Amino acid sequence: MLHSLLFASFDDPARQAWYEAVHDTLQAEANAPPTVLLGNLVLGAEEEEIDALILRPHNITVLLYAPGGGQLEIPATAGAWQLQGAPLPWTGTAPNPFAQFQRQQLAVAYWLSDSLSPEPVRAEQVSGIVLFAATVSFDAGVERYLRTLPGNTGHFQLLSQLPHLPRRLQQLAHPAVALTEADFTSWWQDLADNSASGETPEVDGTGQGYWEQRARQLWRWLGADDIPHDAPYGGTTVVAASQEEKQRLEQLRQQVREELLQQRQEMEAREAERERSIAQLRDQLTQAPPATAEVTDLQARLAAETREKQLLEQAFQASRQESAARNQELDARIQQLGQLIQQMQSQPPTPTPLPAPALPPAPSRAQAVAAAPAPRPAPSRPAPPAASPHKAPNLLPRQSAWQLRWPRVALLVAAAGGLAMGAWGLVHLSNKLKDPEPSPQSNTRTRESVDQEEAEATAPSLSDIQPDTLTLDTDEGGASREEDTIQESAPEVIPEQEPPTPQEGEVMDSTTTLPDDI
Repeated sequence: MLHSLLFASFDDPARQAWYEAVHDTLQAEANAPPTVLLGNLVLGAEEEEIDALILRPHNITVLLYAPGGGQLEIPATAGAWQLQGAPLPWTGTAPNPFAQFQRQQLAVAYWLSDSLSPEPVRAEQVSGIVLFAATVSFDAGVERYLRTLPGNTGHFQLLSQLPHLPRRLQQLAHPAVALTEADFTSWWQDLADNSASGETPEVDGTGQGYWEQRARQLWRWLGADDIPHDAPYGGTTVVAASQEEKQRLEQLRQQVREELLQQRQEMEAREAERERSIAQLRDQLTQAPPATAEVTDLQARLAAETREKQLLEQAFQASRQESAARNQELDARIQQLGQLIQQMQSQPPTPTPLPAPALPPAPSRAQAVAAAPAPRPAPSRPAPPAASPHKAPNLLPRQSAWQLRWPRVALLVAAAGGLAMGAWGLVHLSNKLKDPEPSPQSNTRTRESVDQEEAEATAPSLSDIQPDTLTLDTDEGGASREEDTIQESAPEVIPEQEPPTPQEGEVMDSTTTLPDDI
């Protein structure tokens, strides 16, 4: 079954007739698999114009229209092709059909990866056929040049007769391409709806998936395209930085692709020149007589050229692998940034907690006893939204959800106060029970002991009050000095004095020492 869609009529009548002939050929094919034919397709930021695109369960083929007919010669893959000794009337942006196919190959693979296939489509899975408008005969070196093209493993072919197109499509089937009829039907219907509404397919570089595309179509069907988008949640600076990083990675990926394409073209030119040199050496080798020094020299040069060709092919393969790894890394980073931006835009705003109420000054004890105010309830606070099970972590700092609960604090303080009062009462009661009231006998004994202690304190004697005296004999100097020396060296002896006699009406304190047993 054939599903065809022409996005816009061709300006050239010959090209329009060529597309209709391709459509009729595919329509008339017997036992044909499900096929989608797209015409006049424009893809990519560089607006690559694709004449026709054919999709089958195991085919993704680009058709390139080449006007004219006659003898085809390919002097160099990097230059213009020759048709009947004149440059091919090629209207594409590239110098020849093969260079044009390389550009369209990347654009188609990127577009189908975003819109049709759930898995990325590699550029090697997209084949190409140059279909001439008239009968063309090929030069002897055309097939050899096509086989030696770098990166061409038979997925780029030339076709001069339109009836052979179905057989060529079968030959170009790629085992890695596995599309189903359901994918074809729904995808083609979406393209037809978009084309009817005046929209054209674009490659915007956003990595839009299958379900996201369906959601956008439903949104447009509901007529909600004119509703402005909501401002993204989260920090605007973080979202802007992520968008800038994503754009920078997109530019870097485009730059890598352009550099890879330029290197590819340069290597193709060098390889073509090397192939021509090898062909000339082989011709000279076949024409030269055997067993000569020139033949040996030619054989050595031919072996050297062959070795250089092999080294160049190895370098080209390494470059392709490196570029593929870089592209995969860039794609992964772009996808991660896209997911992060979507998570930040779909994240609900974090509620701002209310400020804690100011505590009143502590009242005095009398005021607290006179009028005990009820504990002031804490202000109500909105409950935070329930976290989803697969919610992405928020990059912004979260505010603490802890809050002092005043009713519970008041209850704890009251309980602690009650326990303290009970403990104090028990201690006071136990002290009263342990200490008995003092009896009169104990009071009398206490007074007697006090009087006895006062009696033990004796008054000082006259010998304690009298100052120290020193008697000097001035009659004899030597004797006085000797007595001074003796008195200084000997301990001082205080003579005993008789106790003074009390006069009439005078009462003296007793100097009698009390017994030790008192």
